[in-house]
Amino acid sequence: MEKVLKFAEKNLSKEITGKGIDKAMRIRSMALRLWEDEGGNKKIIETVALTSDICNSKIFSNLEGQRKKIREFLDKHDYTDYEKGQIMDLIEMLSSTTDYMSSPMTVEGKILQDAKRLDEIGAMGIVRTFASGGARAQEVYKEGKEALDEVAFTTYSKDGNSCINEFYDRLLKLKDLMNTETGAKLAEKRHNYMMNFLVEFYQEWKGLK
Repeated sequence: MEKVLKFAEKNLSKEITGKGIDKAMRIRSMALRLWEDEGGNKKIIETVALTSDICNSKIFSNLEGQRKKIREFLDKHDYTDYEKGQIMDLIEMLSSTTDYMSSPMTVEGKILQDAKRLDEIGAMGIVRTFASGGARAQEVYKEGKEALDEVAFTTYSKDGNSCINEFYDRLLKLKDLMNTETGAKLAEKRHNYMMNFLVEFYQEWKGLK
């Protein structure tokens, strides 16, 4: 995995909004934690965890060019045709804005989707939401503005919505979408952390504390 890690570091080194190599390393660690309970192809899981954001449309504009980079990397290293196909399919799923609506069929997909979603919630989810919002000059909170709800899964990354509303648009819904038992238990804890944060946020916003 050392060559995969170096490849990911090279391609994500300039990312500063929370989707860089540090995020890839966290998702890899969480995916391996879930793999211990669920099984699956460890090589596929680690490779996808480290490289999926190389095809993230919020970072790169030429996605086909990014996909080509990954395919060329896989061709140069010890991957079977089956592994290459699975890796590219899973990267496409994880980097898509419709990931929320998808339901992976393979154990590797279930593990990776859970690992990605777990990184979007809890303390890391809070940090990432405000880091990403700040990079887009997004307001922290628009008092009285309704959340975008279902529409948000294709529009939440665009300007106009507030950082706080993104919790309701997406993050607070992820707890109920976990694929694995371990993922669901971890998501429950992280969900509660976000709920407590929001209670504190509103009290401080209104000057009550």
